[in-house]
Amino acid sequence: MWKQIARQNSPFLVSKSITRLPLPILFQHETFDMKKLTFLLALPAVSLAKAGTALAKASALTLCFLLMFTACGNDKKQVEALAKETETIHDEAMKDLADMNRVARELKQTMIAAMMNPEQSAAYSDALTAMGKAENEMMDWMKNYKSPDDMSTADALKYLQAQKTLIEKNRADIKAAMEAGKKLQGK
Repeated sequence: MWKQIARQNSPFLVSKSITRLPLPILFQHETFDMKKLTFLLALPAVSLAKAGTALAKASALTLCFLLMFTACGNDKKQVEALAKETETIHDEAMKDLADMNRVARELKQTMIAAMMNPEQSAAYSDALTAMGKAENEMMDWMKNYKSPDDMSTADALKYLQAQKTLIEKNRADIKAAMEAGKKLQGK
């Protein structure tokens, strides 16, 4: 949709097209992208620069470059914020993992010390299996996580969102396994 608007040569048609559309409609067809918005806002400035005086040209081009640099800075800030948020969730999950491993050691000691029937032993084994699976998922996440520095902004945001979702699920699995172990211990 934004490409169709951009194809129109007149800055006034672009401005009218954009102002007639409510914001939700303007961005519903594609993911909101600051670069696209900057491009749309810069079209009238470029058209004025083509038709105007030297002062108008300089002002319009300055506005155009200012908008482009502002958009790039915002994109990088979004990537940095999402990366920091993902790393914070990872750090919290690692603390939970340490607590879960402590509960797992206690469960193993209880299994060794107590004489259990097969039903009780199965519940302990299931809890320990869930803990081992959650720990392995954390190790796999850490092994596969890569810094998005070499990616385009759009790719970095997609990648980080996917990684954030994975680490959030892993943290929930760690907490669930730890709670199951604590429940078996009567805590």
